[in-house]
This record gives sequence, structure tokens and C-alpha cells, in this order.
Amino acid sequence: MTTALSCAAGALQATVCVRSTNHVLTQLKTRDDSGSILRYSDAWRLMPALEKLAAQDERLEDKSQYDAFLNTALEERLRGKGVKTVVITGTLTNLCCETTAREAFCRDFDVVVLDDGCAAASDRHHRASLENLEFGFADVWTISDLVTRLKAKPSS
Repeated sequence: MTTALSCAAGALQATVCVRSTNHVLTQLKTRDDSGSILRYSDAWRLMPALEKLAAQDERLEDKSQYDAFLNTALEERLRGKGVKTVVITGTLTNLCCETTAREAFCRDFDVVVLDDGCAAASDRHHRASLENLEFGFADVWTISDLVTRLKAKPSS
């Protein structure tokens, strides 16, 4: 997955990586006693291929809530780059990914969620979120689907 995802990310001209931090998760035990993911901890870091990509051109947006658009400059940055389609990957499918996908849709972006590029605490939660999103908010593709479509897309 890492190789295909980094290949897809590298092919995108207007990539903005989003990293979350410091949410309180009531259902999951994470890295500290409050249930938060601590800024700069191992759990907070991006996978190496995305970390390298995010370091380029300051394309990293930190967020503090499930919605990557809330209290961030993400929408302005995407609009400024002429982005029309948002591709969602990450964890947890049923929290951050689904909330951000719905918000992107409500802001008139086309939305793609990568089935094998997202994960949840259970397959049931993952599948339920993807079904909800596919019903009216997003297209659900695999990483391979994205790579294939990007390779077939004519260069601008």
C-alpha cells in the first residue's frame, strides 16, 4: 500500500497532506491517558513516503478536530491551487475520513475515498462509513484505481 499510495500522491499536482492531532477519542485508547494523539509522538507522524512529500512546498495542514476543514486553511489552500477533487485517505474511516469527506462534498469538491487507503477500528465501521459515503457524498475507489486513473490522465 505504501508504494502505490506514495506513487499516487507523487502524481498529484496539488497535494496537501493533513495531519491530525490532539482529539479525544472515547472509544479508543491511543498514546496518553486522555485518549489523545500527542503532537510530535510516533502516532502523530506521517508514514515516511508521505512525510517526504509533505515536507515539499509546506504542503502540510494540521487539524485538531475530525473535520480537516474546520479551523484550518485547507479549503483556501485547495481553492488557491485550483483543486476540484479531494482524495481522502487515513484513519479512522468512520471519524476523520468520513467527516472530512462529507465536509468536502458540502464545499462543492468532488470527493474520492480510497477503500484500501483508509482504516477503522473494525471492518464493520469501515464498511458502514464507505457505504454511507458512496450513497451520496463520494466515489469509493482503491489505491490501484487511483493510480490507474492518474496514469491515464493527460498531463496539463
